[in-house]
Amino acid sequence: MSAARVFPPELLEEIINHLSGCTVDLLACARVCRACVDRAQKHLFCSITIGDESDDEDAAWVCAGRLGNALFDNPRLVAYVRELHLRRCSDHIVRPLARIAWTRLLVLSLGKGVISCPEVLFPLVSLSCVRDLCIHAGLMTPSQLRILLGKCSLDISRIQLNTLLFTDAPLYNPPLFPKQDAAVRRNSNDPPKITHLDFERSRGVLGEFLHHLKGIPELLNVRHIRGRDDRWSWLPFILHLAGDAVQSLDIDGSDPSLETVNFSSLPQLSHLAVCGVGRPLASFMQQSGENPIQMVSYHLAGGGQPELHDLEEIILSPRMPLLQKVEVRVVLRDFRQKGASYEECVSFVETHMPRIFERGLLTVVFD
Repeated sequence: MSAARVFPPELLEEIINHLSGCTVDLLACARVCRACVDRAQKHLFCSITIGDESDDEDAAWVCAGRLGNALFDNPRLVAYVRELHLRRCSDHIVRPLARIAWTRLLVLSLGKGVISCPEVLFPLVSLSCVRDLCIHAGLMTPSQLRILLGKCSLDISRIQLNTLLFTDAPLYNPPLFPKQDAAVRRNSNDPPKITHLDFERSRGVLGEFLHHLKGIPELLNVRHIRGRDDRWSWLPFILHLAGDAVQSLDIDGSDPSLETVNFSSLPQLSHLAVCGVGRPLASFMQQSGENPIQMVSYHLAGGGQPELHDLEEIILSPRMPLLQKVEVRVVLRDFRQKGASYEECVSFVETHMPRIFERGLLTVVFD
């Protein structure tokens, strides 16, 4: 198939320039021709990053307008797209993408920028095929976020709110909502709700999300919660509402709000992932009682010698349940900067968690 039949000339030239480092040569042309093969096209269009002229020249992005025109005229290519990442959001970037009839888009990531009104995003966030929505970098105000989340497809199962540091968001003190029991949930006529919540450095927005997104029933099916660098005591409130359904937690082990959480109120919690170790984590885990927790995963970056020792002490506490697995996820880049090999990284972890290693519970993986 001729490349010219698939791409407009200007988009083809843009791809060639990117592949060749802005120098058109035979190798770059060969890569583009291979991309015109159907199987290779599926790989090429599976995940697309959208940028604009203000992005770095070396970044792997494509202009929204040109991509929009190409996909609008080629529905077959639209079906290949599974992930759409907007590095920058603005009205002129979003509009050409919103007119495309996306059919298999699963992941939608909205990056930094300014949106005049959330309505321009409605055609994208309301797509029934989207399952994972990520909003970050101060894209909108809390009031705009409330409107946008209210228009999201009910088929979305994962919402990530990352780096939302709103200047106009007041400190939120959530009211005490009554906790609904399992019978109420089973008899509810509400459609399937969110199963994954991911909050990272999202100060000031969590309360807005909980209080305004069609009420608390949105949290009834939450199974997996990830929260990092949030010191606004959001975790106890979420677990009060969805605790008996939560299966995995990924949290900051030094977050003071952990000390107010009753571990025994999480009867389904089987996997706990932590970064950072401190008294809050010890207090949290020592309340575990008869919980069916099976695995603890620890994110090891940098040195980590004292933290590994402290984590071992917490895990081997008499009040902790018997675990099936303790996983240490090593950020290899940090250790490689010190000249350490894979074997040395594994030996480092085993040396500083000797009792867990001797019991055959320890697993070391690399990120």
